[in-house]
Amino acid sequence: MRDRESAATLREPDARLAAAQPRRARDGASARGAALRAVTQMGAPVERVAAALRALADPTRFRLYLTLRRGEACVCELAEELGLAENLVSHHLKALRRIGLVYDRRDPTDARWVYYQLDAATLTTLFAALGALFDPQTLGTRLPTCGPAAAPQLVMPTRTPTAARSHDVDEPHGE
Repeated sequence: MRDRESAATLREPDARLAAAQPRRARDGASARGAALRAVTQMGAPVERVAAALRALADPTRFRLYLTLRRGEACVCELAEELGLAENLVSHHLKALRRIGLVYDRRDPTDARWVYYQLDAATLTTLFAALGALFDPQTLGTRLPTCGPAAAPQLVMPTRTPTAARSHDVDEPHGE
């Protein structure tokens, strides 16, 4: 039950988190905030997208994800295909279920068999959020306000070659 609730929270917008965002980011004052707005408006606050990325950062979970992209499978099929123990596959599937990326279905004739597949609604949400985050059109053009990059470029007077030579050459005095 808890897994279904957490899966639903990934798909549903969280008004409290959106309201907690700075006003500038919600109003669209910056291009950089566009990606953040896209993530929160698609119903996937930043924390939830980060949780999905963390879960898929594990190589075993990523391999499970890629295998499940082909369709529904049971633990024994996944374990055999990936060369892992069934309990290890179950452990990683639990982590993917917790973030709502995977859901399970029990066989109607024999409830001992559980089949797993990817949740299309969660994938749609993540695709929209990550697409906005990696869209180069949303990059801002902000300049730093501190450090050398923030200082106005000062034009230093350059010495002409003739002026430099006149100081370097000793002329005889009094001749």
